[in-house]
Amino acid sequence: MSIFSIFSKKRSDTYKYKTTVFVICLIISALIWLLIKLAEVDSTSIHIPVTYTDPPEGKILTSRIDTTLTISIRDQGFVLVWVKYFARKKPLNISLADYRLRRVDNHFETTINTSRWTQDFLEQYKLSGSVEYISPDTLNFVFENRVEKTVPVKSNIKLSFQSQYFSLDTLSLHPDSVQVSGLKHVIAAITEIETVPTNYNNLSTSVNERIKLQRPANAAALQIEPEQVQATLNVEKFTEAEIEIPIEKINSPTQSKIKIFPETVTIRYLVSLDNYSRVTRDLFLSTVDLSQISNRENQKLSVNVPESPQFVRVVRLEPEEVDFLIFK
Repeated sequence: MSIFSIFSKKRSDTYKYKTTVFVICLIISALIWLLIKLAEVDSTSIHIPVTYTDPPEGKILTSRIDTTLTISIRDQGFVLVWVKYFARKKPLNISLADYRLRRVDNHFETTINTSRWTQDFLEQYKLSGSVEYISPDTLNFVFENRVEKTVPVKSNIKLSFQSQYFSLDTLSLHPDSVQVSGLKHVIAAITEIETVPTNYNNLSTSVNERIKLQRPANAAALQIEPEQVQATLNVEKFTEAEIEIPIEKINSPTQSKIKIFPETVTIRYLVSLDNYSRVTRDLFLSTVDLSQISNRENQKLSVNVPESPQFVRVVRLEPEEVDFLIFK
């Protein structure tokens, strides 16, 4: 190896060493400077979300209010950096329950100086510094009276059943009406409250569930009490059966005798397996109304079943109409 190469290598190693030492010293100096600056007391502005709760009893907040406050705080640099860049911005919760209202026409107003929330902010963020200002410095709140009324609940529930499964009852909702409260013009437009759209498909078991109620569109500050209803439907396995009973004649004319053909009707019905043995002929009544004969266009009489057990569902009659003869 030549003398020139050895000299060049030593020079290069010396340069790298000096550069490394310089960079390390620069970083240490920067960290020391940063620590000194962060230890100093300074001020900065941060944006804090705000939520407003507990409006005065019987009142609804109707004005648009700033939901973000700009707060200038003075504290150590460490604290400022943490709060501004790293701390999760928890909403500042402001209760409106105890503010005095003044009536203006058909609404109520109050003006609040935001500086009174200084201590709430410092306590929530556990700061020992001070607040220089809060912007905006005042907020104007407008309230209107809360109006209440009771409205019925409308089912928005669709049902389908597995083969041979049915329900003799309709779906029941409890309670069947709810209390709604809100702004006067909103409440006036509400005539009913619907359940959220719900589907029960291929039912083979009974329904007994809590169903949420659906808030109408554009219903500002609407409250619904309760917010859920109990939906109940008894589902059972049914079988089809039939029974033959005589047809009774009603409204018979006194001047003539009328004979009907046939004189019996076969009733086809659905009944649950549990109630199958309870079905007897005397639980059914079948009739034809002879006053229909006064209409010359009536060539047959309709068969009706005005009485049947509550636990069966009549599906069809055979025949649905009967012929008749009049004997003078």
